[in-house]
Amino acid sequence: MKKLPIGIQTFSEIIQNDYVYIDKTTDIHRLIESGKYYFLSRPRRFGKSLLLSTLSDVFKGNKDLFTGLAIESLPFAWKSHPVVLISFSDVAHMTPQDLKQSLRYKLDSIAADNNIELSKDLLLGDALQQLVKTIARSNQVVLLIDEYDYPILQHAHDIVVAQQMRDILKGFYGVIKGLDQHLKFVLLTGVSKFSQTSIFSGLNNLNDITLDDRFAHLLGYTRQDIATYLPDYLQQAAEHFNVSTEEGMLDQIAEWYDGYSFAPHVRRPDDNSAKIYNILKSITKKQKY
Repeated sequence: MKKLPIGIQTFSEIIQNDYVYIDKTTDIHRLIESGKYYFLSRPRRFGKSLLLSTLSDVFKGNKDLFTGLAIESLPFAWKSHPVVLISFSDVAHMTPQDLKQSLRYKLDSIAADNNIELSKDLLLGDALQQLVKTIARSNQVVLLIDEYDYPILQHAHDIVVAQQMRDILKGFYGVIKGLDQHLKFVLLTGVSKFSQTSIFSGLNNLNDITLDDRFAHLLGYTRQDIATYLPDYLQQAAEHFNVSTEEGMLDQIAEWYDGYSFAPHVRRPDDNSAKIYNILKSITKKQKY
């Protein structure tokens, strides 16, 4: 059996080390071809970071990593674009000053990787502008932001600090819309809905696909995904729990975890096929052997 990529969020590592990868590239291709600016909200541990890593390799033109996956046979140019990927879970956020300094350090690190030196006294939004505009001299930039709301949510118990974090991020995200001609694709992910905050008031061209039927299966695993990509694990689980068939094991998983649905216009209370399960917990959490 192929190894399960528990805790691995890097697409290239999953592919190069022959871990199980449940192919989401049809949905990823649809996402790329359908628009330019996106926002996606999902619960934690749903694979948002892996999605951004996969998008990064797609836009960098690393076609060899996608051999045998659906996107390989779909019409796509595989042109190489510079990628700016920022994960706010990796940015210090104990205080507003920590957030400013750590985010500036991350921007400087990305700039250094592209042989660029940012001006020292720029505000964070201005530094992002300079970074994107300078990198885009070679080709339009792909901007991927993971856990956009992390610094705010970590201070949800302290409204004053949370508001300070929000104001910092509002100024940072607010410059993105003005960079349109320099950007190829933009995706921001997080846990909370941006419509419930004011931090994206200056970035009002994002397409919120959180409850878009077309992308309901972009993250997480359907019943069919588990049956198709994890048959050996499914059989092993059925034997362990003394369930007579794999289909019965899938029913048991549905009973344990219930599942999520992000397709409000096609959802039916009795339709388990439309439900999404969280990462690999459904097939592994109950197995204690």
